[in-house]
Amino acid sequence: MKDKRKKRPETSKVALAGILIFCGIAFIIVLVGWLCGMGDAATILAIIAGIAVLIVRYYMQKAQAENLVKIKRANKYTDAELDNLMELASHGTKSDEE
Repeated sequence: MKDKRKKRPETSKVALAGILIFCGIAFIIVLVGWLCGMGDAATILAIIAGIAVLIVRYYMQKAQAENLVKIKRANKYTDAELDNLMELASHGTKSDEE
């Protein structure tokens, strides 16, 4: 028999979504204030955008670490093999033509 329980979203994903929604709403509110003549709106917008970037970057690092553990567990890779895979993956994302 199939288990028909609903899969709950991970807490970190819910927290990430909530924080990004909050930052988006705050960004829009401050942008409207800026258009209405609020002087420090640009500074506030930069702070909100910076916080959002830091949160997303932290979440991406956390997800990468969790995924490496899952890959290692599922494929029974050694640490050296996993390091080689990570090195290959990083070469595919970096531009050598700078």
